[in-house]
Amino acid sequence: MLSRMANDTAITLNWTVVTGGTLDPTTGSMVNGTTAARSLVVNGFAHFVGINTSNVRVFENVEQGDCILDLPAATPLDGLTGLTFTINGRVYIQKNIGEKLAQAWDANVQGAPLTRTLLLRLQT
Repeated sequence: MLSRMANDTAITLNWTVVTGGTLDPTTGSMVNGTTAARSLVVNGFAHFVGINTSNVRVFENVEQGDCILDLPAATPLDGLTGLTFTINGRVYIQKNIGEKLAQAWDANVQGAPLTRTLLLRLQT
C-alpha cells in the first residue's frame, strides 16, 4: 500500500497566530486581531500511499496520494491555527482519522510515545 518513503525528511510546519482582537462567540475564533505567520522545520518520516494491489482497504480514511507522517513525539502541533505541512515542496493538511487507526499507530515505550503519527492529504 505504501509506494515510497522519505526517511528523515525536513518538514516545514506553517501556521498563523492572532494576537489582540476579540473572541467571536459563534465561531470561537479571534476577530479584528493582528495575524502573523509562523513556521518550524522538523525532521520526520513521510510515507506516501500508493496503489493497493490487493484492492482491500483496511482503513477507509487512508487513500491513494495521502501522506502518513511520523514526527518526534514532542513536536508542538496542538492549537495551531491553519496548520499546514510542506514536504518536498508540496503542501499538505491534516486529515481526521478514526479511533481504530489512531490505536494502530500508537507506539509507546513504557507509556511514553515514540512518535506522533498523522494522516495528511494534499491541500487543494
